[in-house]
Formats: sequence, C-alpha cells, structure tokens
Amino acid sequence: MTERGASVADRDPFVSIVIPTKNVADILPACLASIAALDYPRDRYEVVVADGRSSDETVRIASSAGARVVDDGGRGHCRVFGLNAALPTVDAPYVAFLDADCRVQPDWLRMGLRNFADPLVAGVGGPVPADPSSSLLSRAILTTLALVPTPNVPSAEKDVLHLPGCNAIYRVDVVRQVFPLPEVECDDVTLSKSVRGMGLRLRHDPSMVVLHSPYYDSLREFARHMRLYGYARRELEAYDLGWRTWPSTLACTSVIWMPAVALVDLIGLLAGASVLVAAVLLQLLALALVMLRALQRSRSSRIMLLSAPLLVIGALSYSWGYLTAGRFGTAGSASGTS
Repeated sequence: MTERGASVADRDPFVSIVIPTKNVADILPACLASIAALDYPRDRYEVVVADGRSSDETVRIASSAGARVVDDGGRGHCRVFGLNAALPTVDAPYVAFLDADCRVQPDWLRMGLRNFADPLVAGVGGPVPADPSSSLLSRAILTTLALVPTPNVPSAEKDVLHLPGCNAIYRVDVVRQVFPLPEVECDDVTLSKSVRGMGLRLRHDPSMVVLHSPYYDSLREFARHMRLYGYARRELEAYDLGWRTWPSTLACTSVIWMPAVALVDLIGLLAGASVLVAAVLLQLLALALVMLRALQRSRSSRIMLLSAPLLVIGALSYSWGYLTAGRFGTAGSASGTS
C-alpha cells in the first residue's frame, strides 16, 4: 500500500483521523464540526469513523459529514475493536486517534505534526482539558480525575510513558508493526508500551489541545466508567500489557483508606474526645486541601464542592472494578501484539 505524503518534509502530510464510535449521534456532530474547522488543507486529511454497528444515527451523521465509515464488527463498546478495524484501511503516513466526545482546536494537526521532525518520535499527544461548553458535572468529573497524581501529566514538551487514546498522532509505519492491538480496554496503554518497546519515543506537546466533554454525564455513568477503568487496569496487569507503575498500586486505595479512616475514628472515640477531635480535624484538613486544589484548577466554587463526593465515588467504583474482574484465565481475549 502506497502512503500519501510520507514525510514531514512535505508541508502538509496526509493524515487519517480515526474516531471509534458506538451510538454517539448526540455528540458526534460537534466533534466532526471541530475537525472541519481545522487550519489544515481539507484534501490532506480524511476522517475515518470506525463504528460498532450503531443503532442510532451515528453512521448517517458521519457519512453526511464526508467521513469514511468502517464497520468494526459490532463486537462491543471497547474502542480497540474500532482501531483494529480502521488501521488496515489507512494509507496515510500519519494516523490520529480521537474520541467522539472531544473537540479539536484549529491548529491541532499542525502542532502535533511538527514533532515528527525528530525521527525517533513515533507518536505525539497533548492535554485533554474539560470543554468549557460541557455540563457542570462533566467539568467537575474531569477536574476531580485530574486531582489524582500520575507521573504522566507533564506541563511542558517532554517524553512520556503513554499518550491519551483521545488525543494522539502516530507514524503509521510504526503502529502497523504493533497492530492489531490486544482486545482489552486501555488500548492507549498497550499501544504506547509496544511502541516504546521498539526503542522509539512518545512526545507530549502542551500546545496540542483537545477539549473533552465526557459522555458519562451522570453520577451513575461516572461510577460505571470508573468501575470499567478499574477492571481494565486489572486486565492489563493480568496480561502484562501495561506498566506496573506506582499509580496502578492505588487500584485498591479506597479499600485501604476508608477502613483506615474508620479505624482511626474508632480509636479516637475510645481514647477520648480530644483525640477524636484531632483525628476528625486532620481528615477535614485533607479534604479541604483537595477541594482547594479543585477550586484552583476550575475557578468554580460549585466544582470545588462536587470534587469531594466525586473523588469518593470514583475511588470506590474503581476499586470495585479492580477487585471483581473475573476473566483472567482466558488469555485468548488478549490475543495480539503485547
């Protein structure tokens, strides 16, 4: 297959933008509209919608917007099925991965592609802040998730362990060597690990911004999302598909710190009122620091107030998913390149 515009020496190399979808008719138009507004020649990129046999208007909307639709087989909501179905149809030198609940900035492609002047850079991604136009709960969820410390959220250009699945551009000749990806959640982690295993680099570019408006816009959907994320983290560990970095050890955090808090309060109650008051004050101080951090990030007092319960709901749901994951004896479900 001959790739079009195969070097960044070309002023505007051809890019395939892949969006996995499943019943996203309500949010896909905004995503496609942001792509149409890119500061990039329209004949130098294509949009590939890898659809999981949606039952709503997703396919019609994508086709009407000029996107090329690829059927992923309708095997579920896991986005990796869409990526695996779409990549063999791509003949561009670069492929960009995006989600339907995101909006790109006009200079998104240009900011990302400039990083490939370094031949060792195989992929580049950027920050995914909350979309200001999204609901209060969506913005509060993303602000709360950003409070959890990870070693992979740089503020300046640097190499990173992995790129976000909803904001990344890769060299196609590189990713062809690691596709199809294992059919598990967290495809961004498995892809990044495989690419770095080839001795290549992944770059974070803070100017390559994608605005995110999560589809899980309710407490129930947020809890479900976090439970699935905990399940996926356990699955990655079971198949040795991801890095065993220290954030993964926080999977059971709520199982540890919630009983620990209750135990401290019980000891304080038994030891006397002064000890109990001191213990409660320390807990309130920790909570206040978290909420102040949320206020600093969001500039919103309402998001600050939501951050505490969202953090508890997220931790409990994540832990539940991590602890109840139950299909680790069937390695066949993780077939592919690890």
